Amino acid sequence: MASLNKHLISAYAGYFFRYVYLIVLIPFYARVLGPESYGIVLAAMSVQSIVWTIQGWGFSYTGARNFAGLKTDEERNREFSRHLTGRFLLVPLAIGVGIAFIAGSPLLSKHLAIASLAVFCGVVAGFNLGWYFQGRLNFTTPVLIEITGFVITLSMVLLMVRGSSDSIYVMVALATSSALTSFIAYFIVGKSQSFQPSNVTEGWRLIRQSTPLFITGGTYALMTNIGTYSLAAFSTPDQVAYFGTAEKVITTGLSLLVPAGQVLLSWFSKMLQEHGNAQEVFRQQLKAVKWVCLAGGMATLASLTIAPPLLNLVLGAKFEHASTILMVMAPIFLLAAFNNAISVYVFFPRRLERQVSAINVATTSFGICLTAAGAWYNGAIGAAGGRVLAELIASVALFTFYRYKRELFKESGNNQHP
Repeated sequence: MASLNKHLISAYAGYFFRYVYLIVLIPFYARVLGPESYGIVLAAMSVQSIVWTIQGWGFSYTGARNFAGLKTDEERNREFSRHLTGRFLLVPLAIGVGIAFIAGSPLLSKHLAIASLAVFCGVVAGFNLGWYFQGRLNFTTPVLIEITGFVITLSMVLLMVRGSSDSIYVMVALATSSALTSFIAYFIVGKSQSFQPSNVTEGWRLIRQSTPLFITGGTYALMTNIGTYSLAAFSTPDQVAYFGTAEKVITTGLSLLVPAGQVLLSWFSKMLQEHGNAQEVFRQQLKAVKWVCLAGGMATLASLTIAPPLLNLVLGAKFEHASTILMVMAPIFLLAAFNNAISVYVFFPRRLERQVSAINVATTSFGICLTAAGAWYNGAIGAAGGRVLAELIASVALFTFYRYKRELFKESGNNQHP
């Protein structure tokens, strides 16, 4: 347990700097760029996230989980080579999806340079090596690399962005930071790993193995970005900015689940392989889920009380509507916390990702339609309402699946098959 706590502390150390970075940059963007220019940047970032999801294809969870159980350098080299090949195979698809989303948005079609840089950032992010370090239970190195990226981005933005016409430089800073931190990560890993890709067959096999996790994470990532993108297609840049700012607060808060998820997925997977008492492992998993849900409930309460006036104070009068959007979206903190925790802490270590994927495809596809329809019908407020309803539907479906499988979890480990 002491080792687990150490890993969690290392993983979360970088998040302190991430929050300092966002506390500086979000108000800076809002006040210097203004609603319209910041709306363009947020629309581009939504495309970046979608491209990143396609390029990543669930490989990070697959890689971290697989590496946690590998014993020899030969096995690690084989796994690492598969990941290189799998990512290279997906580059054309990721770029193609990015182009399609740009073409579908009149707003982004008018700002092709910004949109193109967003696609580049998404592809580079998909080659991120955080999964490699986490799979080897090395959480300090990726934190230091991420902090380096924050410093590069923050320095460039503060030096180059001076007014509403400088939105292009935001994406230039992000692209530069992504490229440099990726170079640093691959340089470090190159000291112990070969960069020889595997054959194409192994790459496709990894893609097939990761597809359920991609469907689970990918459909959710699409839903979290579809509101901003839909507003870019159907509404005005200021509506994009209001919704996108509130969404940024939500996703930044929920991103705190990522380090814990990556650490505990590896940890619980290893416990299920090595621990003889499946019921005790299950008890620890439920304890982790309860703590995450408690944090999500507190975040929801804060979003309804403390956050709105604070957001108005920090962002200025032009962004007061963003506070209203945040209050509408406040329940997402609790709902998404439960959805993430029950999936990553309980289902994934038992290799139930296919079943979870089927649930997520159905609920998220419906949620995407609700969010897009809400954006078309009533702008940012409509998109926010659609997002909350979509998250609620997903929570009900996952809780129903948990109730159905609960007794089996107490009796078997990760070799369980429904």
